[in-house]
Amino acid sequence: MSFMQGSHASVCIQFLYAVHHNRLDGTVLIEQYIHFYGYLVKRERPMAKADTRDRIVDAAMTIVRERGPARLTLDEAARVANVSKGGVLYHFKSKDELIREMVHRMIDRCDTLSESYFEEEEDNPYRWNRAMIHTAFDPRGPGNDPVGAAVLAAITLNPDLMEPLRAKFLEWDSRIIEGSPDPDLAILVDLALNGLFLNRVTGLNRYDDAQLDRLKAKALSLLTV
Repeated sequence: MSFMQGSHASVCIQFLYAVHHNRLDGTVLIEQYIHFYGYLVKRERPMAKADTRDRIVDAAMTIVRERGPARLTLDEAARVANVSKGGVLYHFKSKDELIREMVHRMIDRCDTLSESYFEEEEDNPYRWNRAMIHTAFDPRGPGNDPVGAAVLAAITLNPDLMEPLRAKFLEWDSRIIEGSPDPDLAILVDLALNGLFLNRVTGLNRYDDAQLDRLKAKALSLLTV
């Protein structure tokens, strides 16, 4: 009988059942169980760490969205994530480290959204640029997330936090310029999208939905072949 499949709890049940019915010598069974338990712990520990890290980041973003960036502290992130302060410090040695991970989370979200629009766009030289237009005007985009404002505020205090954003913007720039019939036009539209992001993330919101729809249509009309 092998006990190398199933969860820790299921292995315990198998162990007790086999011993009760004398289906396997207890010493051999114990050796198998100990071997499996060590394997199980090694397999699950990284997943548990990743899960805790994600919970802390989720908690930090919830705090910012619901109560504002001024309320974000490592202690409050620990409380909302339901982990110890030591647990938070294990993953993030400082608030800046936590904010850096929030930056990466926002970038990943923006990438996922833009990639979904890219798949929907017809194949043309401006395909990535058009996908970024849809992303920028989408209510789910990063400009509408209060976390963006918190990140900008943190960057003014610690410019090093700009590095992941700078790297990602360089990647996005290369995407929209590559194969573009008019690279200058592609960059100009992209700069306008950056302005839209700042308009939203700073809370100015100077344009109503009808105006935004017209601006989006105009931007898309500029990038046709």
